[in-house]
Amino acid sequence: MRGGSGGGPASSRGRMNVASGDDLPDQRASHASAGYVQIVGPSRQIVEDRMNGVLDAFELVTEDPS
Repeated sequence: MRGGSGGGPASSRGRMNVASGDDLPDQRASHASAGYVQIVGPSRQIVEDRMNGVLDAFELVTEDPS
């Protein structure tokens, strides 16, 4: 992923552990996640701007179990 304010890479690493449409178990462990992104930058403000850009780019869709 590239871009973000301040130029340079917007993230240093990211990983998705699930695919679209996967059913996720109801886990409450702190290490349980669908994925992660590590954001880097030369200042706190640039990292925060890049983080908000990543959050704006993704949509979390949930459904009630029926």
